[in-house]
Amino acid sequence: MAGHILELKSGNSVYEELEQQLAIPLGFEDWNIKNQRRTVNEKKSQYSAYHIYISTRDMAKIGQLMLNEGQWKGKQIISKDWIQKIRSTYTPVEVVNERSGKEADNPIQFSYSYMWWVYENLFGLEDLEGAYEASGYGGQFITIIPKHNIVIAHKTKLDLLTLAGIRYKDTPSWKYWDMMKFIFE
Repeated sequence: MAGHILELKSGNSVYEELEQQLAIPLGFEDWNIKNQRRTVNEKKSQYSAYHIYISTRDMAKIGQLMLNEGQWKGKQIISKDWIQKIRSTYTPVEVVNERSGKEADNPIQFSYSYMWWVYENLFGLEDLEGAYEASGYGGQFITIIPKHNIVIAHKTKLDLLTLAGIRYKDTPSWKYWDMMKFIFE
């Protein structure tokens, strides 16, 4: 629905807006608007899904923009207030847990914001306090760890059977979080 609203308000496609607002200002190295596609599954929603195909290094640039509170090479690309808003809890951890069936004593606890998951507790690791991540289809993650001035971009190369929808093989969230535990423990 957010993409639909953006297109109505801007008069441009989601991809044209992404190109103008992020790809060009951040100097995406692998961006190609022709590679982007949207799909509609009317059985699930009347709104389109906007599949965004970007490289890991361009994902890292988005993470760095977030870490720099909207600044890129000395220029404010996104307002600092908006960055603060989209990384602050909107849906509390208790609601996320209830909706996902997760117990309060689970060692992995997130709240949710505007397309970003906020780390409330990841295995009790103090190094990850204040961290947040975006996650996408097929094992894509952008994690921002302000406490250590770190951005982690992770992308799984999907095999042809997964891309064809015959099977689903990616990096599951739990495996990614185990990797984070290994790094920061």
